[in-house]
Amino acid sequence: MKKIIMLPIVICVALASIYFINATNTDFEKDLGGKHQIKSHKITNNSEDYAEIQLDLTHSSKDKLKPTIKVLKGDDLVYFGEKKVKDDTLGNYIIELTFTDTWIQKNGKNQMEKLSKDLQTAEDKSNRLLNNVKIAYPPDDAMMVLYFGVSEEPEVNIEEDSDYIKVKLNKKIK
Repeated sequence: MKKIIMLPIVICVALASIYFINATNTDFEKDLGGKHQIKSHKITNNSEDYAEIQLDLTHSSKDKLKPTIKVLKGDDLVYFGEKKVKDDTLGNYIIELTFTDTWIQKNGKNQMEKLSKDLQTAEDKSNRLLNNVKIAYPPDDAMMVLYFGVSEEPEVNIEEDSDYIKVKLNKKIK
């Protein structure tokens, strides 16, 4: 009698195991590659003293992204393709986020290019901290760089969750 009761339980456990082993992340673009992918982004705040950008993520790994962060001055060189150039469109200060084994999905790339154009062509730039965003791919094929151009010297904080990264920029108090 116990064998008859145990058999359906064992079958259910086996089927559930097979399902979870073969389950895939449906929004991860396998042909794009990488351990992590940026699906989309949004600016949740962009005032004179504070800006917040949320990057929505999907993963093929449980590893954290852990981007490296640098604050550059506006006349510092930034990646453009595989070389470094001066980019006057980024502003007085540039936040450089360098990601390893991370790619931006096509929709996210198109969205970021549109945002960059909108930020650059907006008439009133005086009441916002974030002025521009750009994507670059350095010579190292495993790297991707996001640049955030800002008007004032910022303090940068990153909040990472499994589904997103929030880049928080505060105007540095002098």
